[in-house]
Amino acid sequence: MAHEASERASWVLVHEELSRLARARSALDFEEGRWLLRAAREHVYRHLGFGSLFEYVERVFGYKPRTTEDKLRVAAALEALPTLAETVHQGAVNWSTARELTRVATSETEQAWITAARGK
Repeated sequence: MAHEASERASWVLVHEELSRLARARSALDFEEGRWLLRAAREHVYRHLGFGSLFEYVERVFGYKPRTTEDKLRVAAALEALPTLAETVHQGAVNWSTARELTRVATSETEQAWITAARGK
């Protein structure tokens, strides 16, 4: 009986920690996207001697151009979708969901999309 309770507590702890990490990762993806967008706008790569932002990000951070492109697109879209941006930053919607929502959401429809995406 005590062993059963211990196992249940163990899986609950595992689930809680994984959920915490997912929320933290979403917040970090949000921040990273914002900083990558700023790096693009300020041409950071030129100051460091790289030929392009994509070369800089791939060599320094290991991201392929497609990943960088996605992060920049989502970060730019979130600037125009402040409610979605805050939801992602808080970890209530994960980055991959935000990536998809930014393809369809507008300032008029963002709340409806956020509501539809919760828990999915």
